[in-house]
Amino acid sequence: MTDELVDRFGDIPKSAMNLMRIAYIKSKAHQAYILEIKASRKDMRIKMYPKANIDTAGIPELIRSKGSKMRFTNGEIPYFTYYFDKDDIKNTDSYIASITGVVDEILLLKKEEH
Repeated sequence: MTDELVDRFGDIPKSAMNLMRIAYIKSKAHQAYILEIKASRKDMRIKMYPKANIDTAGIPELIRSKGSKMRFTNGEIPYFTYYFDKDDIKNTDSYIASITGVVDEILLLKKEEH
């Protein structure tokens, strides 16, 4: 889509490119059974569908791989909390890249559909 827009209209403004990146995150989040993402400059909370078809056995390894930057809370609506570090929030590009990376890692927990 980006190539087509550049071909037709020239360089895409940064704000439009960020909107496309957010749409991409939303698409990936839907695939990963993510109900909601709320992010601030300090942290991000990722609420999961309660009956998400994910491999819950993979959650501890994901949490361990992030060290103290991530935790998981089980409950009626389970959620991940990811804590941004200073490098994550230096600019919009790194901030969006951090969010995308976490969503992609949660997507890896998705069970294969038969």
